[in-house]
Amino acid sequence: MDTKGNKKAIILISSDPLFDQRAQKVKNSLAQMGYDVQIWGVQRYDDLSNSNDFRWRFRWKSGPLFYLFLGMRIIRELKKQSPALVWACDPDTLWAASWVKKTDSFFLTYDSHELFSEVPELIGKPFKKRIWDFLEKQGAKKIDLGITVSKPIAEILQNKLSNPFHLLMNMPLSTLEIEPLEKKNVILYQGAINQGRRIKELIEAIENLPEWEVWIAGKGDLEEKLKKWSTAQPFSQRVKWLGMLSKNQLSEITKQAKIGYNGLDWKHSKSYEFSLANKFFDYVQAEVPVITASTTTYQNLLAEFSVGWQEDIPLIELLNNILGSSEEYKKKVEACKFAKQKWTWENQWENIKLWIPRP
Repeated sequence: MDTKGNKKAIILISSDPLFDQRAQKVKNSLAQMGYDVQIWGVQRYDDLSNSNDFRWRFRWKSGPLFYLFLGMRIIRELKKQSPALVWACDPDTLWAASWVKKTDSFFLTYDSHELFSEVPELIGKPFKKRIWDFLEKQGAKKIDLGITVSKPIAEILQNKLSNPFHLLMNMPLSTLEIEPLEKKNVILYQGAINQGRRIKELIEAIENLPEWEVWIAGKGDLEEKLKKWSTAQPFSQRVKWLGMLSKNQLSEITKQAKIGYNGLDWKHSKSYEFSLANKFFDYVQAEVPVITASTTTYQNLLAEFSVGWQEDIPLIELLNNILGSSEEYKKKVEACKFAKQKWTWENQWENIKLWIPRP
């Protein structure tokens, strides 16, 4: 496919461009290849940061009408722009991009962040699941490059969509060694406050552990409900709700934590079972050991570098053990220092850029 002379690249997401770390990293990497890149997404949070990205506002924030209007906007704007490359994230943007590609010529990358039709929100909703499966299969007929976040998801999508999928894990940009800080007994959760993330269980675990605090950075569907519940608890002063933070703010907060948390109710969701969250690698890059879901994917990572603990025993027991074994904790921090040199976005991108045409 000839893209010479056309440097326009569009990244399509249904999240907010200002807070989508993966989309921002893809944008920077494509720009380094010579593309003129914009992210097209949705304004979900109030923020006046300067950006050349599009943050569309819709009356609906979720549901069929939201996805319909998002897709219609993508189709209309893509036809105006005639880009050389379109990077569509998940089926909710892929269907619209593939529709335009029926008549327009551009290199279409499909970046699947998860098994979209297997997320907890679609469990018990077979009709909606069939719709998303149909849209993904139709869209996949037009893609030039398939990318996803973990090996199990790559294998599933290859069989399902009859396309090869390459691995681009949610790893952070490399950073220098962190200056030693006096760690607080804080367990930090960063990310979406949604179903299946075990945030309530995390808060409950510190009820009888007065040494610990829980800090929560992010927003999501369950935020207000969990806030209201936690505020009514007698230990509520040890739970901090930090809201949405910028990349730099989140980095500074993460460095202060003793533990990062990456819990999942993975036994009830195939999407969660095979997922690979960016927060896992972000904690490690900040040299903060992780308590993580005990899925095969995370077990393999912990076998490579022992940067944390699997959540295969009660959280209260895990946190007690961590406080009682300072030497083991130090070893986990040292493992983070080794792992962060390998687990970087730059290393991941070296393989992916070979498949992307240069402008």
